[in-house]
Amino acid sequence: PSGFTPFCQLIRSTRKGSDACEHFDKKLIELLRKDPHTHVRTGCVVTKMVTGTVPITIQGKHLANWGIGQMMDGRPDTDEIRQLAKNFGVEEDELINAAKELKEFDRPVFERAVNFLKILSEQVNLLGLRNLQQGREISARLVSEKALKESEIFLENITDIAYSADNSGNIVWVNSAIEKITGLPKSDIIGKPFLPLFMEEDHASLMDVYNRTLQGESLENTLTFITGVTCDFTSLPRRDHEGKIVGTFGIARDITEKLSSQEALRESEDRLKRAQRVAKIGSWEYDIKTEKVWGSEEAFHIYGIERKSPFLPL
Repeated sequence: PSGFTPFCQLIRSTRKGSDACEHFDKKLIELLRKDPHTHVRTGCVVTKMVTGTVPITIQGKHLANWGIGQMMDGRPDTDEIRQLAKNFGVEEDELINAAKELKEFDRPVFERAVNFLKILSEQVNLLGLRNLQQGREISARLVSEKALKESEIFLENITDIAYSADNSGNIVWVNSAIEKITGLPKSDIIGKPFLPLFMEEDHASLMDVYNRTLQGESLENTLTFITGVTCDFTSLPRRDHEGKIVGTFGIARDITEKLSSQEALRESEDRLKRAQRVAKIGSWEYDIKTEKVWGSEEAFHIYGIERKSPFLPL
């Protein structure tokens, strides 16, 4: 209920009067939802009463209304007021006196008031839209920050190096695995260039992959730290909430022991080849499942067979 005037308060003080006002309001709201524009209507519970309504909408959704009234377009009809009092159960003289206090309708003043409410409604719409957008951005940022925090907690506890770099070649975040690899505390690494951490001969390869990753590629390469530790790197573009590439991130796995084992195996194989060549002893193995015979280089030499494959012809 608006309660603008004593007249309206008297009408709404009775059940019938309140029902009549609510019926009028309901019809007005239905009209505004179908046509959310300013409406000026004559005839609320009294024929000559003028009311104006300006809807408040945000993103096209009708949320509320500005209302202005109640004014009389001419002097009130006393007979109509008396009949209204009887219908609603209101004391006649009291309602007539309240009707006489209603302001007379002044169209220019009324239109200025309505236009002011239209401007106010538009400002509320813009402010509401801005607040909605900010709310969505804040919500998305909170979700992103929570996900980032959870990811960092997970990555902090893996044995591989996890890192993030900006678009200027500086490390902005790295997990604790870096300390074992470099022998440096994270505080001496974060916020500083990553290039000095690696062997000089790997700098060209490193920067090539880094720059291409900033262009949107996802790449892999192998780099050796100045401590002698070699890692396989997987590098991916890092984007902000708008999708713009702002740096790189990735994982690096220590393959130093793997490379050492492979080198040791090659050296062992070379020693065996030299020993067989000196002793003129060959070796072979027969695989029952595949029915193939593997032969050493010296075995092929002893049999006088050119070694075009690792398997001896049967």
